[in-house]
Amino acid sequence: MRQIEAERWTALDRQLVRDAARGDIIDLAPHPDRQPDAYANFKVTRLRKLETLGLAEQLGPGQWVLTEIARAVLREMGLRGDIIKRIHRGLSERGIERGSASYVLAGESLDDPVLGRLSERGLDDELKGTA
Repeated sequence: MRQIEAERWTALDRQLVRDAARGDIIDLAPHPDRQPDAYANFKVTRLRKLETLGLAEQLGPGQWVLTEIARAVLREMGLRGDIIKRIHRGLSERGIERGSASYVLAGESLDDPVLGRLSERGLDDELKGTA
C-alpha cells in the first residue's frame, strides 16, 4: 500500500483522524469486546512512518497521537513533491536531466543567485485556473 510510506496527507491519515475522534488518541490495541480492525497493520506501519517524521507519538502499546501540525506538514510535503515532479517532467520532455537536489523551491535561502530560463509555464491548479 503506497499510502503507508507517502510523504503527503493520505486517505489512511484521514481514517486515523476519524479513529481518534474520541479524545485524540488512536487506539489500535486489541480489545476482547471489539472486532479487530482489518487495517490495523497498515495503520500501525503508517503511524511509525509519521513518528519518524516527528508527526506522531506512541503513548503506549497500540496507542498513538498525531501532532497538531501533522495535517499541515503532510499537505505541504505533498505540494512540494508535486512541484518537483512537475519540474522534472518538464525538463525530461526537453531532454534535460537534473537531479532533484539542484531544484530551488520558495522559502529556501541561497548564498548564490539562481540563474536559468523558463522551460515551461502553465497553471498551478487547472481547476481553479490559478498560476
